[in-house]
Amino acid sequence: MGDRGIVKMVSEGQPSLNFYTHWGATDLPAVVAEALKRGKGRWNDESYLNRIVFSEMIQDDVLSETGYGIMVGDADYDAWRYVTINHDTKTVEVTEIDKVWSFDGFITAFANETV
Repeated sequence: MGDRGIVKMVSEGQPSLNFYTHWGATDLPAVVAEALKRGKGRWNDESYLNRIVFSEMIQDDVLSETGYGIMVGDADYDAWRYVTINHDTKTVEVTEIDKVWSFDGFITAFANETV
């Protein structure tokens, strides 16, 4: 079993960078919102923002051998939730919610919440 989810970082012309969680899909929108909030000064610096998002995901389990992963390109891992961060448009999408948010709008909608 598990609560599998992926945060997909996309930039035009580049393969996607995917952060996998085995147990944290339910909370991914809140985790991503907190990372975007904390990383606001790095919204235009993809490499730093990517690291900030992954750090937010693993902050309570940084030394574990399992539970999280990083993949380039298409990823599945039988995940039920995807949160897609588009660096070019500064937008976020969540698979089962038919809406696209700006970074600021996503923070307002999901920071400190569980979906």
